[in-house]
Amino acid sequence: MPRLQPAAGYITAKEAMSILDVSDATLHYYVSTGKLRRYGPPERKHKFYKLSEVEALKTSRNVFAAEYRSGDWRENPASSFELAKTEDIPTIARIDHDAIHPGDDDYNEEFFLRWQQRNPETLFALRNADGLVVGFASILPVNHPILDGFLRGDFSITNIADEDIPLYTAGATVHLYIVAVATDPQIQAKIRHEYGFALLTGVLSFVRSLADRGVTIETITARSHTQDGIKLMRKLGLPWLISPDPEMQLFSVRVAESGMPFLRDYCTRLEQWKQEHQMKGDANVSNATKRARKRN
Repeated sequence: MPRLQPAAGYITAKEAMSILDVSDATLHYYVSTGKLRRYGPPERKHKFYKLSEVEALKTSRNVFAAEYRSGDWRENPASSFELAKTEDIPTIARIDHDAIHPGDDDYNEEFFLRWQQRNPETLFALRNADGLVVGFASILPVNHPILDGFLRGDFSITNIADEDIPLYTAGATVHLYIVAVATDPQIQAKIRHEYGFALLTGVLSFVRSLADRGVTIETITARSHTQDGIKLMRKLGLPWLISPDPEMQLFSVRVAESGMPFLRDYCTRLEQWKQEHQMKGDANVSNATKRARKRN
Protein backbone atom coordinates (compact mmCIF):
# COMPACT_ATOMS: atom_id res chain seq x y z
CA MET A 1 0.00 0.00 0.00
CA PRO A 2 1.61 3.31 -1.10
CA ARG A 3 2.30 5.89 1.59
CA LEU A 4 -0.26 8.69 1.73
CA GLN A 5 0.81 12.28 1.24
CA PRO A 6 -0.33 14.86 3.83
CA ALA A 7 -3.19 17.17 2.95
CA ALA A 8 -2.78 20.94 3.00
CA GLY A 9 -1.99 22.12 6.52
CA TYR A 10 -0.52 18.76 7.57
CA ILE A 11 3.07 17.52 7.57
CA THR A 12 4.96 14.26 7.93
CA ALA A 13 6.72 13.08 11.07
CA LYS A 14 10.07 13.85 9.45
CA GLU A 15 9.00 17.43 8.76
CA ALA A 16 7.65 17.80 12.31
CA MET A 17 10.95 16.59 13.75
CA SER A 18 12.81 19.07 11.57
CA ILE A 19 10.67 22.04 12.69
CA LEU A 20 10.96 21.08 16.36
CA ASP A 21 14.58 19.94 16.04
CA VAL A 22 13.87 16.75 17.98
CA SER A 23 14.41 13.03 17.60
CA ASP A 24 11.77 10.46 16.71
CA ALA A 25 11.66 9.40 20.38
CA THR A 26 10.96 12.95 21.54
CA LEU A 27 8.26 13.35 18.91
CA HIS A 28 6.58 10.20 20.26
CA TYR A 29 6.92 11.63 23.78
CA TYR A 30 5.07 14.77 22.69
CA VAL A 31 2.27 12.58 21.33
CA SER A 32 2.08 10.34 24.40
CA THR A 33 1.80 13.35 26.75
CA GLY A 34 -0.81 15.11 24.64
CA LYS A 35 1.42 17.93 23.39
CA LEU A 36 0.85 16.81 19.80
CA ARG A 37 -1.79 14.80 18.00
CA ARG A 38 -1.33 12.44 15.10
CA TYR A 39 -3.86 12.35 12.26
CA GLY A 40 -4.66 9.76 9.63
CA PRO A 41 -6.72 6.65 8.90
CA PRO A 42 -6.55 4.05 11.72
CA GLU A 43 -5.38 1.35 9.34
CA ARG A 44 -2.38 3.41 8.24
CA LYS A 45 0.86 3.09 10.19
CA HIS A 46 2.23 6.45 9.07
CA LYS A 47 0.32 9.42 10.46
CA PHE A 48 0.52 13.16 9.92
CA TYR A 49 0.80 16.20 12.15
CA LYS A 50 -1.11 19.45 11.92
CA LEU A 51 1.33 22.23 11.03
CA SER A 52 -0.46 24.78 13.23
CA GLU A 53 -0.07 22.49 16.26
CA VAL A 54 3.61 21.81 15.58
CA GLU A 55 4.36 25.53 15.21
CA ALA A 56 2.35 26.31 18.35
CA LEU A 57 4.32 23.70 20.31
CA LYS A 58 7.56 25.23 19.06
CA THR A 59 6.51 28.73 20.19
CA SER A 60 5.31 27.50 23.59
CA ARG A 61 8.51 25.56 24.12
CA ASN A 62 10.52 28.70 23.40
CA VAL A 63 8.43 30.72 25.86
CA PHE A 64 8.97 28.17 28.64
CA ALA A 65 12.53 27.28 27.67
CA ALA A 66 14.15 29.48 30.31
CA GLU A 67 12.40 27.55 33.09
CA TYR A 68 11.95 24.10 31.60
CA ARG A 69 14.62 21.44 31.93
CA SER A 70 14.02 17.89 30.85
CA GLY A 71 13.37 15.68 33.84
CA ASP A 72 12.10 18.48 36.10
CA TRP A 73 8.79 16.66 36.53
CA ARG A 74 8.69 12.95 37.12
CA GLU A 75 5.04 12.57 36.24
CA ASN A 76 5.16 14.43 32.90
CA PRO A 77 1.35 14.53 32.94
CA ALA A 78 -0.52 13.90 29.71
CA SER A 79 -3.20 16.39 28.75
CA SER A 80 -5.52 17.38 25.90
CA PHE A 81 -6.74 20.83 24.82
CA GLU A 82 -10.27 20.89 23.39
CA LEU A 83 -13.52 22.79 23.26
CA ALA A 84 -15.14 22.90 26.68
CA LYS A 85 -18.41 21.11 27.31
CA THR A 86 -21.36 22.62 29.12
CA GLU A 87 -20.80 20.26 32.05
CA ASP A 88 -17.21 21.57 32.37
CA ILE A 89 -18.32 25.12 33.18
CA PRO A 90 -18.77 24.75 36.97
CA THR A 91 -15.21 23.44 37.26
CA ILE A 92 -13.91 26.16 34.93
CA ALA A 93 -15.69 28.83 36.97
CA ARG A 94 -14.16 27.45 40.14
CA ILE A 95 -10.65 27.49 38.61
CA ASP A 96 -11.22 31.02 37.33
CA HIS A 97 -12.24 32.14 40.82
CA ASP A 98 -9.46 30.37 42.71
CA ALA A 99 -6.64 31.21 40.28
CA ILE A 100 -7.58 34.71 39.13
CA HIS A 101 -10.30 36.19 41.34
CA PRO A 102 -9.82 34.65 44.80
CA GLY A 103 -10.94 37.85 46.48
CA ASP A 104 -14.35 37.89 44.77
CA ASP A 105 -17.45 36.19 46.06
CA ASP A 106 -18.91 35.64 42.59
CA TYR A 107 -18.21 32.84 40.16
CA ASN A 108 -18.36 33.49 36.41
CA GLU A 109 -20.33 30.36 35.59
CA GLU A 110 -23.27 32.29 34.10
CA PHE A 111 -21.09 34.34 31.75
CA PHE A 112 -19.00 31.43 30.52
CA LEU A 113 -22.20 29.53 29.76
CA ARG A 114 -23.76 32.45 27.90
CA TRP A 115 -20.65 33.08 25.81
CA GLN A 116 -20.31 29.40 25.02
CA GLN A 117 -23.92 29.16 23.88
CA ARG A 118 -23.35 32.13 21.58
CA ASN A 119 -20.01 30.89 20.23
CA PRO A 120 -18.68 27.49 21.39
CA GLU A 121 -15.16 28.54 20.44
CA THR A 122 -14.94 31.04 23.28
CA LEU A 123 -14.14 28.41 25.91
CA PHE A 124 -11.52 25.66 25.92
CA ALA A 125 -10.72 23.03 28.53
CA LEU A 126 -7.43 21.34 29.32
CA ARG A 127 -7.96 17.77 30.52
CA ASN A 128 -5.57 15.44 32.26
CA ALA A 129 -5.12 11.77 31.41
CA ASP A 130 -8.23 10.92 33.44
CA GLY A 131 -10.37 13.44 31.54
CA LEU A 132 -10.61 15.87 34.46
CA VAL A 133 -10.48 19.62 33.73
CA VAL A 134 -7.18 21.00 35.05
CA GLY A 135 -7.12 24.32 33.22
CA PHE A 136 -9.00 26.46 30.75
CA ALA A 137 -8.76 29.32 28.27
CA SER A 138 -11.49 31.84 27.51
CA ILE A 139 -11.14 33.95 24.36
CA LEU A 140 -13.77 36.40 23.10
CA PRO A 141 -13.98 37.65 19.51
CA VAL A 142 -15.39 41.20 19.49
CA ASN A 143 -15.52 44.23 17.21
CA HIS A 144 -13.37 47.32 17.75
CA PRO A 145 -15.95 49.65 19.38
CA ILE A 146 -16.89 46.99 21.93
CA LEU A 147 -13.25 46.28 22.78
CA ASP A 148 -12.44 49.98 23.17
CA GLY A 149 -15.46 50.60 25.35
CA PHE A 150 -14.62 47.70 27.59
CA LEU A 151 -10.98 48.74 27.99
CA ARG A 152 -12.01 52.33 28.82
CA GLY A 153 -14.25 50.98 31.54
CA ASP A 154 -17.52 52.10 29.93
CA PHE A 155 -18.98 48.70 30.79
CA SER A 156 -17.95 45.34 32.24
CA ILE A 157 -16.95 42.45 30.02
CA THR A 158 -19.81 40.49 31.55
CA ASN A 159 -22.22 43.02 30.03
CA ILE A 160 -21.19 42.33 26.44
CA ALA A 161 -24.33 41.46 24.49
CA ASP A 162 -24.56 38.13 22.69
CA GLU A 163 -24.85 39.85 19.31
CA ASP A 164 -21.48 41.54 19.95
CA ILE A 165 -19.73 38.14 20.06
CA PRO A 166 -19.35 37.08 16.40
CA LEU A 167 -18.77 33.60 15.05
CA TYR A 168 -15.56 32.65 13.27
CA THR A 169 -16.87 32.59 9.72
CA ALA A 170 -14.74 32.65 6.58
CA GLY A 171 -13.95 36.25 5.66
CA ALA A 172 -14.80 37.60 9.12
CA THR A 173 -12.64 40.25 10.80
CA VAL A 174 -12.37 40.14 14.59
CA HIS A 175 -10.46 41.46 17.57
CA LEU A 176 -9.51 38.77 20.09
CA TYR A 177 -9.71 39.48 23.79
CA ILE A 178 -8.06 36.86 26.01
CA VAL A 179 -10.38 36.75 29.01
CA ALA A 180 -8.42 34.17 30.99
CA VAL A 181 -5.84 31.41 30.74
CA ALA A 182 -5.47 29.51 34.00
CA THR A 183 -4.58 26.20 35.58
CA ASP A 184 -6.10 24.77 38.74
CA PRO A 185 -4.19 26.27 41.72
CA GLN A 186 -5.00 23.17 43.76
CA ILE A 187 -2.56 21.18 41.61
CA GLN A 188 1.11 20.92 42.55
CA ALA A 189 3.07 23.92 41.20
CA LYS A 190 5.51 21.93 39.06
CA ILE A 191 2.70 20.03 37.38
CA ARG A 192 0.75 23.26 36.87
CA HIS A 193 3.76 24.58 34.97
CA GLU A 194 3.50 21.64 32.59
CA TYR A 195 -0.23 22.25 32.17
CA GLY A 196 0.46 25.94 31.52
CA PHE A 197 2.76 24.89 28.70
CA ALA A 198 -0.04 22.77 27.22
CA LEU A 199 -2.60 25.57 27.57
CA LEU A 200 -0.39 28.06 25.75
CA THR A 201 0.26 25.54 22.98
CA GLY A 202 -3.48 25.02 22.56
CA VAL A 203 -4.26 28.73 22.43
CA LEU A 204 -1.53 29.46 19.87
CA SER A 205 -2.64 26.52 17.74
CA PHE A 206 -6.21 27.81 17.78
CA VAL A 207 -5.08 31.30 16.73
CA ARG A 208 -3.09 29.86 13.85
CA SER A 209 -6.00 27.67 12.77
CA LEU A 210 -8.17 30.76 12.26
CA ALA A 211 -5.90 31.78 9.38
CA ASP A 212 -6.68 28.48 7.64
CA ARG A 213 -10.37 29.32 8.02
CA GLY A 214 -10.06 32.78 6.49
CA VAL A 215 -10.63 34.71 9.74
CA THR A 216 -8.74 38.00 9.95
CA ILE A 217 -7.56 38.91 13.45
CA GLU A 218 -6.84 42.63 13.70
CA THR A 219 -5.65 42.75 17.30
CA ILE A 220 -5.04 40.41 20.23
CA THR A 221 -5.55 41.99 23.65
CA ALA A 222 -5.19 40.74 27.21
CA ARG A 223 -5.25 42.24 30.68
CA SER A 224 -4.01 40.84 33.96
CA HIS A 225 -3.52 41.74 37.57
CA THR A 226 -1.75 38.51 38.54
CA GLN A 227 2.02 38.07 38.42
CA ASP A 228 1.69 34.80 36.48
CA GLY A 229 -0.51 36.44 33.85
CA ILE A 230 1.76 39.45 33.45
CA LYS A 231 4.80 37.21 33.23
CA LEU A 232 3.21 35.05 30.53
CA MET A 233 2.18 38.04 28.38
CA ARG A 234 5.67 39.52 28.62
CA LYS A 235 7.36 36.24 27.74
CA LEU A 236 5.06 35.87 24.74
CA GLY A 237 6.22 39.28 23.57
CA LEU A 238 2.85 41.06 23.58
CA PRO A 239 3.42 44.84 23.78
CA TRP A 240 2.83 46.24 27.28
CA LEU A 241 0.64 49.35 27.06
CA ILE A 242 -0.58 52.03 29.44
CA SER A 243 -3.83 50.76 30.90
CA PRO A 244 -6.88 52.99 31.51
CA ASP A 245 -7.49 50.82 34.58
CA PRO A 246 -4.57 51.23 37.02
CA GLU A 247 -5.38 47.91 38.66
CA MET A 248 -4.98 45.94 35.43
CA GLN A 249 -1.94 45.62 33.18
CA LEU A 250 -2.78 45.92 29.48
CA PHE A 251 -1.15 44.00 26.61
CA SER A 252 -2.18 44.37 22.98
CA VAL A 253 -0.73 43.76 19.53
CA ARG A 254 -1.82 44.74 16.03
CA VAL A 255 -1.42 41.43 14.25
CA ALA A 256 -0.61 42.71 10.75
CA GLU A 257 2.15 44.97 12.12
CA SER A 258 3.70 42.47 14.54
CA GLY A 259 7.10 40.89 14.10
CA MET A 260 6.26 38.08 16.53
CA PRO A 261 7.09 34.79 14.74
CA PHE A 262 3.79 33.02 15.44
CA LEU A 263 1.82 36.06 14.23
CA ARG A 264 4.03 36.39 11.13
CA ASP A 265 3.18 32.76 10.42
CA TYR A 266 -0.52 33.49 10.96
CA CYS A 267 -0.40 36.41 8.48
CA THR A 268 1.39 34.31 5.86
CA ARG A 269 -1.18 31.56 6.12
CA LEU A 270 -4.08 34.01 6.02
CA GLU A 271 -2.67 35.56 2.84
CA GLN A 272 -2.37 32.08 1.32
CA TRP A 273 -6.01 31.41 2.17
CA LYS A 274 -7.08 34.68 0.54
CA GLN A 275 -5.10 33.97 -2.60
CA GLU A 276 -6.47 30.44 -2.91
CA HIS A 277 -10.05 31.59 -2.47
CA GLN A 278 -9.53 34.49 -4.83
CA MET A 279 -8.33 32.02 -7.45
CA LYS A 280 -11.35 29.80 -6.80
CA GLY A 281 -13.63 32.81 -7.03
CA ASP A 282 -12.06 33.90 -10.31
CA ALA A 283 -12.41 30.35 -11.67
CA ASN A 284 -16.08 30.23 -10.68
CA VAL A 285 -16.73 33.58 -12.38
CA SER A 286 -14.90 32.39 -15.50
CA ASN A 287 -16.89 29.14 -15.63
CA ALA A 288 -20.16 31.01 -15.12
CA THR A 289 -19.25 33.37 -17.96
CA LYS A 290 -18.48 30.46 -20.28
CA ARG A 291 -21.80 28.78 -19.46
CA ALA A 292 -23.66 32.02 -20.11
CA ARG A 293 -21.96 32.40 -23.49
CA LYS A 294 -22.91 28.86 -24.45
CA ARG A 295 -26.54 29.51 -23.56
CA ASN A 296 -26.49 32.64 -25.70
